[in-house]
Amino acid sequence: MSRFPLYQYRDFYIAGESYAGHYVPQLAKKIHLYNKALNNTPIINLKGFMVGNGDMDKHYDRLGTAMYAWSHAMISDKSYKSILKHCSFTPDKTSDKCNWALYFAYIVEFGKVNGYSIYSASCVHQTNQTKFLHGRLLAEEYDPLVPVTGTRLALNKLNLPVKTRWYPWYSEKQVGGWTEVYEGLTFATVRGAGHEVPVLQPERALTLLRSFLAGKELPRSE
Repeated sequence: MSRFPLYQYRDFYIAGESYAGHYVPQLAKKIHLYNKALNNTPIINLKGFMVGNGDMDKHYDRLGTAMYAWSHAMISDKSYKSILKHCSFTPDKTSDKCNWALYFAYIVEFGKVNGYSIYSASCVHQTNQTKFLHGRLLAEEYDPLVPVTGTRLALNKLNLPVKTRWYPWYSEKQVGGWTEVYEGLTFATVRGAGHEVPVLQPERALTLLRSFLAGKELPRSE
């Protein structure tokens, strides 16, 4: 603050993807507590944060990956049932049967597809997303490594009150994805995006970012 006083009163936002599901909320909390401790002295004017395809909960992320792969017909019923039977998805509990089930599903059956965007060519890069204060949690539909299924499982665990029920949002006269607004958090998906939304869906990414910075819900119509 003392080194860059010209930025002192500007709105401040934090955003990131993937492992940012850990460090972005933690940094936002750190700033929030810092501001509270200063009372009326100059503070960091934190307005909110956004995380794309956030790696937030290892248990639900790994369970969600299995659910995602099975629901997109990338692994067999037998492998999916074997994973659910033998894997607890906790760091202190593992087994040879679980390791074998995961190996067979993700190495043998999964094939050489782009792990960050299953409908993109293997050489293409991809992305994920989350929110707090005026925060936003994003999940991309075609990312199996930090999948929307895992994000939704982790989100349900929070048991947040719903302010605005699930609805499709629009960008460029097309459905850009789907969203639901909770107390203190907005969850949104980006249709047709993998792990890196701006690369695969730049227009939809821009619509989402504009809504986030404006503190508004995503557009409901064309």
